[in-house]
Amino acid sequence: MTITVESNDTEAIDLAEYVAFCHNQNKLHDREQILSTAFMLQRLANNKDFLLDFLNTKLKDISLYDVKTDFTPPSFYLYQCPTFSVRAAVWLTDNSEGGDIAKGYGVTHNHHFDFLTCGYFGPGYRTIIHTCKAEKQHGIIGKSMEMIFQEDTLLPEGKLMFYHHTEDFHVQLPPESLSISINLVFPTHPDAGIQCAIDPESSKPIARLDTLPATNSLMAVARFMHNDDTTTLLQDIALNHHCPRTRAMCFQCLIEIVPSDQHYFLRQASQDQHDYVRSICRINDR
Repeated sequence: MTITVESNDTEAIDLAEYVAFCHNQNKLHDREQILSTAFMLQRLANNKDFLLDFLNTKLKDISLYDVKTDFTPPSFYLYQCPTFSVRAAVWLTDNSEGGDIAKGYGVTHNHHFDFLTCGYFGPGYRTIIHTCKAEKQHGIIGKSMEMIFQEDTLLPEGKLMFYHHTEDFHVQLPPESLSISINLVFPTHPDAGIQCAIDPESSKPIARLDTLPATNSLMAVARFMHNDDTTTLLQDIALNHHCPRTRAMCFQCLIEIVPSDQHYFLRQASQDQHDYVRSICRINDR
């Protein structure tokens, strides 16, 4: 469940102070630790000069800085390291250039990472939040999941919200005027499920968002170039990888490159703990 963190801290700190604080936390990624130290992100958001200073520095040589998106509006990485990143997300209005999806609006989705967000500038976007327990999710397009409505709210300046990976689904809608949020983002959680977009009316997944492009490319090559070592490696990944989509892709690849063992691989897939992997059996029985 998405958690709104109550804090009325008025102190302001700069980006370097916030980054140093995060590095000094032994278990920053622990949810209780995130919530108990959320006030520090609010202190950073209370500093109305640091982001302008950051942007001005980047404008001096814009060719050296990329704007990256992750199913959000344009997101500026303020700081990155292997254990966390700090981002500023810019929320454009209806009247801005680009479609809603390009701005990060209109699609109910989850994430494969935890993150803490704080309203920094403007009235804030509107968000509608649903939850679905991880064990109730399957990632199968068109098959209903047990979604529960949580709330319809805004992210104004100073408001802190914590989103859990996999279980929290949200859709953002345009703010009344340009808004900015500051996010503390963690790497992909080891227990993360499948990232997908859903239709909140039917509670059915309509698209998978973690496209795993590198894995898809490897599987495409393996279908045409493979030997016994390839088959052995694919079987090991199919049985042991933490990501159900990766396991499913390996099983499907094995079925195609070793068709004589199709029934064996389908039997292994049918015993997988995740319904998404087991769905391969239904697809290949058609």
